Amino acid sequence: MNVIFHTVSAIGVVAMVTDTSIVKPDNYRAVTTVATIALFAAVFFHGVLDYMPHCYPVHSKWDVVIGLCIIATGTILVRKTYRLIVVAAFAGCILPDIIDLLPAISNKYMGWEIPIMQPIFPGT
Repeated sequence: MNVIFHTVSAIGVVAMVTDTSIVKPDNYRAVTTVATIALFAAVFFHGVLDYMPHCYPVHSKWDVVIGLCIIATGTILVRKTYRLIVVAAFAGCILPDIIDLLPAISNKYMGWEIPIMQPIFPGT
């Protein structure tokens, strides 16, 4: 899990799927459609990044803090019209890790005993 890499890929997904001539403030259907595409594209690119050979240059705690700062800043600074698209892309980029890794991380840091399942998303 490298939150920084995945959040940066979400920014790329937003740039890739958002057509400003279609996404207008009064066209909620277009915004919702593009947000759905962004969510699935971000999950797809998360998988692509996980399958690429890589290392983690940033300590995991700092990685999460910096990644969450990128997500918060990106969500706050974007125009209201595009906020749903940005949130969907950020959610899609971290969703596979949350689903597959959150129980183990919670067990480790919180002392819980959540059952660990086989990963749903390969490469996580």
